[in-house]
Amino acid sequence: MNKEYTFKYKITNKCRNGYVIYRNKEILFIENNKNIDRQFSLMIGYGYNDLCISTINNKVVTFNGVNPKRIWKMAKLKLPQYLKGEVYIDNALEPIMDGQWYTETWDTYYDKKNNILCIGEKIIDSSDVFIEVCQDIVICLNNIYLKGIWVIDLKISK
Repeated sequence: MNKEYTFKYKITNKCRNGYVIYRNKEILFIENNKNIDRQFSLMIGYGYNDLCISTINNKVVTFNGVNPKRIWKMAKLKLPQYLKGEVYIDNALEPIMDGQWYTETWDTYYDKKNNILCIGEKIIDSSDVFIEVCQDIVICLNNIYLKGIWVIDLKISK
């Protein structure tokens, strides 16, 4: 876990609409990604995963990126209990062209049976909080730190 960046959340019982789709064996993004203001990119994992954060209010607005299927590790994943809401980064954002790296070493785990993808730590701890910020995009926070990003009901195109 990177402890340079800290996060907070708010339960709102709603999240951004859209759905996650995985195309061409490597590109992961949320459809219906309209009306998103200026963004700061927090880069995550071995792929080129982009946690997009608004530079206006520091709110996580979506998650996109390149995550090649060849780096996925097959695993049995348990769907975490989650609430709909908003996640905010506490740090001051310094937007630069390519964003900032959060971690380069997070693995991607995939459960084909349950159609769940986890980028980051797949072990669920009792102090973890799971917040669905965009439809099918669930952020895992452990106290004030980002622990992982879960994609539930992943749609894979041919």
